[in-house]
Amino acid sequence: MYKIYIEGDGYAFNSHGKATQDPTPRGTLVRELALGDNSPNVVYIARPCQYIKSPICSKRHWTTARFAPEIINAEYETIRQIAGNNPVVLVGFSGGAQVAGLVATAKRGLNVKKIITIAGNLDHLAWTQYHNLPPLNESMNLESYRTQFAKLPQIHYVGRNDEGSLSENILSLLSKYYELSNKDYYVDIYIFRGLITCGCCGHKVFSDYSAKRNRYIYLRCYHCKNSSVNENIILQQLEEELFSKISFSNQTIKHLQASLNKQFDEKKIKDTELKETILKIVGILGNLSLFMQQSDNKAKNILLGLLLSDCILKDKRLTYIINKPFNYLLACPDHKKWKDLIIKHLKDFKDRMFMIRKL
Repeated sequence: MYKIYIEGDGYAFNSHGKATQDPTPRGTLVRELALGDNSPNVVYIARPCQYIKSPICSKRHWTTARFAPEIINAEYETIRQIAGNNPVVLVGFSGGAQVAGLVATAKRGLNVKKIITIAGNLDHLAWTQYHNLPPLNESMNLESYRTQFAKLPQIHYVGRNDEGSLSENILSLLSKYYELSNKDYYVDIYIFRGLITCGCCGHKVFSDYSAKRNRYIYLRCYHCKNSSVNENIILQQLEEELFSKISFSNQTIKHLQASLNKQFDEKKIKDTELKETILKIVGILGNLSLFMQQSDNKAKNILLGLLLSDCILKDKRLTYIINKPFNYLLACPDHKKWKDLIIKHLKDFKDRMFMIRKL
């Protein structure tokens, strides 16, 4: 049995988003994992053009063509020469996960017993779309071999502090051929995950933990040099501008829901699912501050994605647009007017029904 660690994409781009002259990794994570593995026959292999200079290498080999047929063939032949017909466990880090999947599925001849990925990129088209990056249009994609990939035993590791793109990238691909229950995976969700864009460069803003003793979550764009901002500062801004503007008592909310039910009957609205959905969101919007205090991060993330769009972070302030039909309700502190507003904008509520039901 051979256990082969496959390196990630390495130093493919510099801090300005430009392709580098040399993709050799600056970190040693994968090598350290291989060296610390007590399994027999552990091998570490780099990606083509890393650590060596060859006249046949060009920037395309670590950018748009990083998973091109010639790259996958080179990795396949290397593994084949090492392992022959012996059983193999492939461990792929980052883009190395894509390589592991492709050499196991797009090529025949390897006796792959298991695939293990670490922060793996299993669908590079979804990955480039998420990060607003150019597509890897010269590359093969594991998504095209998902049927073959599904037959392999596999384990996927995503770090607790990784942004949702990685965990969702993996779950999105796997869910196409497995019925996953909550017991099959765990995803740590940040409140602003996938919601905010950098006001300077237009890239996604990420969440991460600070390294300081009093750990907190900060928001930061890794594509430009803007300073990070404590997540609590943005939450406080939203509390002052949005959450605290409407604060109905439980009695008021119940009375409003009862009045809406009566109005639904009078208007002969028979869509039970729509009526239940509206009553649910009314209960949440009637006291947003309380919902934000009592809910978990997943629910907060869903709610903010439902309420807000065009969220842009610049100079430690968030600009945003409140989506219809919630903008009408949140601009009206008089609960007596909510009933008419809801009836008037029933179609907008129906359009948002799917997301409301997730709360």
